[in-house]
Amino acid sequence: LVLELVTLPRDVIIRKGTRRDVDGYSAFFDNGRLHATGLHERLQAEGVSRLLVTGLATEYCVLWTVRDAVRLGYQVWVVADAIHGMAGPEEAAALAEMAALPGVLLLTSEQVISAAAAWPHVNMLALAADHEDVYRP
Repeated sequence: LVLELVTLPRDVIIRKGTRRDVDGYSAFFDNGRLHATGLHERLQAEGVSRLLVTGLATEYCVLWTVRDAVRLGYQVWVVADAIHGMAGPEEAAALAEMAALPGVLLLTSEQVISAAAAWPHVNMLALAADHEDVYRP
């Protein structure tokens, strides 16, 4: 997706959408919520409570990931200039839905960078809600 993105030996690759019988938009579960990806367990083990969510497409993978993250009790920062949708009414509806969810903030990358600069240490995940999600502990 991005040539400059290099995975490191400590990175964990979360594979989703691997079942033929059901779609898997969320980074946490398949669309039937029958099979988990293992991401939630990894995050709990690391003590992560806040997620940064980026990716494609806003009204599918990003929205489903944000919904599940909220259900699982995470604070979610959606990096609005680092997501992209299919450019229709569904994208606008997805943005509105995410903005209305408890614990969700829609921020720009500049706002995230400014906020992060003030933190001495934080357990946070940068999550790309695409076919494979890279978790950087």
